[in-house]
Amino acid sequence: MKKLCFGTLATVLVRCSAPTTTQKQLVGTMLLSVNKIYDIRTDDGTTSALALGRVNLSDEVTVYARAAEPTAVAAYFKSNVLPLLNLNRCGTMILALKDIIASDTDISDDCELELINKKTKAEIITRDTFVFEEFLAGLFLYTAIYTSNNRREKAVREITDTYVKSFDSRRNEISFVSSYGIGNMELLTEAVLDSGTINLIAEENGLCPCCAKPLQSGHTILIELSRGMDMLVCVGCAAGIQSSAEKKAELLETKKQMQLRTEAMEAISSNITVDAVREIIEMIGSGEPVTESDLRMLPLKIDEKISDRMLLRKVKALVVDGMYEMVNDIISQLAAANRLNVRQFERSIKRMYEDADDRLDFQSEIFNSLVRYLFAKAGQKNYEACEVLISYFVQRCEVFHEITE
Repeated sequence: MKKLCFGTLATVLVRCSAPTTTQKQLVGTMLLSVNKIYDIRTDDGTTSALALGRVNLSDEVTVYARAAEPTAVAAYFKSNVLPLLNLNRCGTMILALKDIIASDTDISDDCELELINKKTKAEIITRDTFVFEEFLAGLFLYTAIYTSNNRREKAVREITDTYVKSFDSRRNEISFVSSYGIGNMELLTEAVLDSGTINLIAEENGLCPCCAKPLQSGHTILIELSRGMDMLVCVGCAAGIQSSAEKKAELLETKKQMQLRTEAMEAISSNITVDAVREIIEMIGSGEPVTESDLRMLPLKIDEKISDRMLLRKVKALVVDGMYEMVNDIISQLAAANRLNVRQFERSIKRMYEDADDRLDFQSEIFNSLVRYLFAKAGQKNYEACEVLISYFVQRCEVFHEITE
């Protein structure tokens, strides 16, 4: 039987987090909403124990949660927790949490669970429209103040990835508003932001695909390009698209590419494990370059692939002087110890590059985006080591193609 506690709440959010978000980052950030000096974002043991339902929250959290201003906690969640989540799955998170709440027979129907707006279990179960950050913050406060998180491992184990994904196909059943008390036309325009619209905004990176202006609530039009293929555009571009079959066809191709990129990023996230990246980056950060480097003597493939002079100098500096051999030795060591699937890792890096190459025009932007992705995977540590690793794969040919005249 499913139970609502901090561990089950955190597990749902972790399973729906952004590809670059780590468990300790998400758990630690949630707790900072009530106590700004209780920072455990680098503490793997404590954050893991909390997420797994093995221990209770510290008094440094529960005491502060009781005294917290609910609206301030909601505002913090909006600014700091939501960016760590995969906003394509807002509806999935709501549906999973509703199911957990409905299944918890220890909670009475009249019990107030969402402590921002004082919404009861019965109200939550029957609702299909939510203020997203307030719902998450309200449930967090309830679990922090009123539930035990000790010996809840069995309840947390029920929140499997398969269980959470089972709600993906129904996520459009949930709609989102900026306020439950819509009393004027300004707020009414924001109420049309359902989960489907949020998904499209995320897919389009928040920009109109025609003019690249930010998509703003109340100033966007939903265009049906073909059956089941919709796109959000700004009001200024909508009229021209509606009257032109050619423009619709162009946007349809753009839409297909966006979907492919989304699928690619999800695949990348599943193929590159946080532990593998972190271990490689830590070893590079603490390693010593190989003194006698073959790359000092041999021609560099880098010269044949990078046209950006500044980037070429940077990558050469990171690969020559023994860094390439050092990284190669580290990868070989991890492979020999069965801690890294080298072929899978190589394929993942190549897919990362291909996805970035589809979206970005300049080699420096592509290089920096790959570095930032690894940096996030490594827990935002050793940025220079991440640059070394991507430079290694430039020399190896997974990143950048040979320049042809």
